Order: sequence, then C-alpha cells, then structure tokens
Amino acid sequence: MPQGLRRPSDKERNKKLREAVAALESGRHVFIDADRHLPEDMADLGSEDSEDHLERILVFLEEIQKAGGGDCYVGTYPPQRCYHDKFQDLELYAFAWDSPSAGKRMYLKFGIRLSKKDSSPTFLYLDCHEDDPDKKNR
Repeated sequence: MPQGLRRPSDKERNKKLREAVAALESGRHVFIDADRHLPEDMADLGSEDSEDHLERILVFLEEIQKAGGGDCYVGTYPPQRCYHDKFQDLELYAFAWDSPSAGKRMYLKFGIRLSKKDSSPTFLYLDCHEDDPDKKNR
C-alpha cells in the first residue's frame, strides 16, 4: 500500500493527540481494563490516585506533541483494535517518546471515542509505562 494511503496518517495521529488532550481537559475519560493496568502504571509513576494519574497523562500528551506529535507513533498500521469487553473494535493508538517529566522513555496507549450526540471526545486509557521496544502488540 502506498505510504500516503496507510492508516493512521500523520494528520490522523495528530488529531487523536489533540482529541485526547481536549477530552482530559474536559474531564471525559474511561479506564479500559483498569484492574489489570492502572494500579501498576500508577505505582510506577508515583501517582497518588486516578485523577493525579490522569494529570500526568495530560502532561505526557503535551510532551508527545512537543516531541513530534504523530511522529512518536509506534502502533500498528492500521491501528490495533481493542479486544476488551465494551471496547471491542475500538482503535488504539500507541506513542513512545523521551519524557522530560518522567526522566525516561515512556509508552502510552489509548483510544478515543466520539460522542454520537455532539462528537465530543472521550479519552480511553489502556496503559502508560516505561517503553519496551521489544514488546509485541505495541
């Protein structure tokens, strides 16, 4: 497939980052598989609670945008689909970047769901941790 037709495009990746920031700034978020990923992610980052963790994620999203935005995408083409209950077929976007605030290379995977009523985005958190480039299913 020609490079220009490959999904997600740079424009789409940058749009997902903007939607993620807008959703978190508006307080619209959901944790996917929270029992599995969230406690470990929060402990690794020293987050006090889920709200503190989301504030860190918002900082990370801004860091990703400054580090090149869509160029930090490390996910699959086309985006991987979620297999968790209630989120099946949701597209997932994975980014890796050198985080100034965490002091290490980080990895963030999330989805965006748009409201059918007004197209407002909701941030769907899957995981965030130190990057492991050798890991499968990025």
